[in-house]
Amino acid sequence: MSTNLLQEIRQLGFQNDYQHIRILLHQLELQGGFKSVGYSSWQQLFLNEFHQDYFLELRCLEIERLLNIPVGTYSTLDLQVFVAFNNRQIKKIWSLAQKKGVLPSNDSTQDVKIMIEASQEYISSLQSKINQLKQQIKSHAEPEEIMTKNSVKLNSTTLDLSRLPKVVRQQFYHLLSQCSVEVAVRYAQQEMKFLPLHQPNQTYQSTASNN
Repeated sequence: MSTNLLQEIRQLGFQNDYQHIRILLHQLELQGGFKSVGYSSWQQLFLNEFHQDYFLELRCLEIERLLNIPVGTYSTLDLQVFVAFNNRQIKKIWSLAQKKGVLPSNDSTQDVKIMIEASQEYISSLQSKINQLKQQIKSHAEPEEIMTKNSVKLNSTTLDLSRLPKVVRQQFYHLLSQCSVEVAVRYAQQEMKFLPLHQPNQTYQSTASNN
């Protein structure tokens, strides 16, 4: 049966009849795909039997099945709007498009316009999230920036930051940005009590510039 399908696809040739090609590929896939006709991959099948462009039809078939629409609903060109997105993103874009109109309709040109608008809306939402993350990152100043802003207060303390373990220094900088110099220094001083080489009566000068 699969061999008959293969023969039918050979006879059809690549004549821009995407609907027929895609339907046959779908039938072949249901019957075991490339393995059912003795190949180890779709790539080997297409390169030996048909044309490299059949990969596009296979991808379009995958997208149509992903969106739960009939095989051959849209042309390869129509579905290029999804080419830059993965399957999860395609489903989200399709969901946005469905809110703008009932898809698929009898007007593929209008459908494509709606899908493009939905993809642009999705990209815009991603950019908005990226900008929000950037703002959050900016709100947590880098250690060097923190030290600059609080240099006067911090330099007046007797604290050797170079002796602190990395995880303690990270928490120190976090407290410095979120609370105050006093709170951060108090935390660091408490942690230093547990250091093996800590000498309570020794005065340490701030060496934050070395970190």
